[in-house]
Amino acid sequence: MLAVILLLGCSQSESATAVPNPTTAAPRVFDSATDTDVWKPAPRRSWQWQTNDLPIDSSFDVAMYNIDLFDNDAATVSALHEDGRIVICYMNAGGWENWRSDAAKFPEEIIGKNLDGWEGERWLDIRRLDVLAPIMEDQMIACKNKGFDGIEPDNVDGYLNDTGFDLTVTDQLEFNS
Repeated sequence: MLAVILLLGCSQSESATAVPNPTTAAPRVFDSATDTDVWKPAPRRSWQWQTNDLPIDSSFDVAMYNIDLFDNDAATVSALHEDGRIVICYMNAGGWENWRSDAAKFPEEIIGKNLDGWEGERWLDIRRLDVLAPIMEDQMIACKNKGFDGIEPDNVDGYLNDTGFDLTVTDQLEFNS
């Protein structure tokens, strides 16, 4: 089973203290009937987050690797599994990246302002689920097909940032769900 892991501590926002926390209201994957089939990281689980500087450095003595969807193939995921690692699929759910193979699937009208400090990366109008849902689903299926154990959807805090769109907490919760 493919689990979605939210690592909101890696978000782009500077402070989330002045607004409601969407993680407390959003449905959790492990509330499902297949609760026993979902891997849940234990507190203080060791992990390596490597989304660039390829090839993946598998020399770290960690339980979990978090690696990029597009830059890694099924063989890389399989090799990490053979070493006994859990492998999480990094995908940019709330942002568009101009170098990705699926960049042309995103219509210009849903691409917003630049993400601060990230060249070639821009926010998405997450209210446009009619457009984004099929693209995100394709990315999640690609994660599953490559054998990843879970997904880390990044940039799921657009409502806290200057995206170029008037996003609300409700918009964010609906998108994240």
